[in-house]
Amino acid sequence: MKRDGRVLLVDDEPGIRGVVSRTLTDAGIDVVAVGDGASAREALTSDQVALAPLDVNLPDVNGLDPCEEIHREYAVPVVMLTVVSDEHDVVRALESGAEDYIRKPFATGALLARGKAVMRRTRGQASPPRPPIPERPSATPTTAPPPVVPPERSKLRGKGVGIAGK
Repeated sequence: MKRDGRVLLVDDEPGIRGVVSRTLTDAGIDVVAVGDGASAREALTSDQVALAPLDVNLPDVNGLDPCEEIHREYAVPVVMLTVVSDEHDVVRALESGAEDYIRKPFATGALLARGKAVMRRTRGQASPPRPPIPERPSATPTTAPPPVVPPERSKLRGKGVGIAGK
């Protein structure tokens, strides 16, 4: 599915939908805001979506279920927006395909920045591959030459102590 800059906001709280929608709209981002899982599914089939901030506690479905579906079926990155802060739920959301997990209450500026970062990272792909953790370099010391200290700087100021060097 081709994606543009539209955001599908899924939250059952009208106040949250209003504040987040205004913040995103003021930043020049198109927003479709819905209050339940069924409306989200309908919007996904009719709109091109670049990002889906999604509440866990929806009236008709646990938000983790649509998270997995949105990620898998529509190749749209999901950011969980929720009051649920149990570590198990955070891990489960991230393992279900969420790109980020933002706890309520949140600062709208931080939400905007994190949403833009997710869209940059995932542009053109369902879920960016996680870079492998680099291996630690071997314990072999490097053989860099000793630093060269110009004669005029060969003493520490105010201490009269020479700097050892060649």
